[in-house]
Amino acid sequence: MLFLLLYIFGVFVALIGAGWAAISDIRYLKIPNAVSVLGIAGFALSYIAVVLSGQDSVFSNLSGHLISAGIVFMITLILYVFKLFGAGDAKMASAYALWFSLYNLPGYLVIMTLIGGLLGVVSLIFKKAPVEKLEEKSVWIAGVRKGESSVPYGVAIAFSVVITFVTSGLLNIEVFRLFVE
Repeated sequence: MLFLLLYIFGVFVALIGAGWAAISDIRYLKIPNAVSVLGIAGFALSYIAVVLSGQDSVFSNLSGHLISAGIVFMITLILYVFKLFGAGDAKMASAYALWFSLYNLPGYLVIMTLIGGLLGVVSLIFKKAPVEKLEEKSVWIAGVRKGESSVPYGVAIAFSVVITFVTSGLLNIEVFRLFVE
């Protein structure tokens, strides 16, 4: 039971970080470095719980997760160099990629890309829509209204994390049952 609680705590630490990133990115177009730390710390806690409980089926081997994070880091570094991605976005996407095996990584990236594209469409709508009251609450919306082309990609990353946690089985009652058997 202790390992289950540690696993769940790690998952929720990561999810709290993802939620914080989404809110911060909408309001300020910035993702605090602490978000990436929460993603990595949450993974470490959950991974330790899995290893100590002997439930190796929850995560694939650690090297696969490290490779996933490395792949995402390389992709997002290139996007950052070409100013297509913010530094906070790159760090967050890489940190949370650690949670996913090479098998689940494509789903994480596809979902992130689709939601990012949807946010791009929302940006275009906000450019013309009468949303003056929202401008004072969001640097993103205020910037879009002034003609800047920015997207709070932390939102796309956060939603992709939540969806991929569910679809990959990390947030699944069957996984929780493994710890109490």
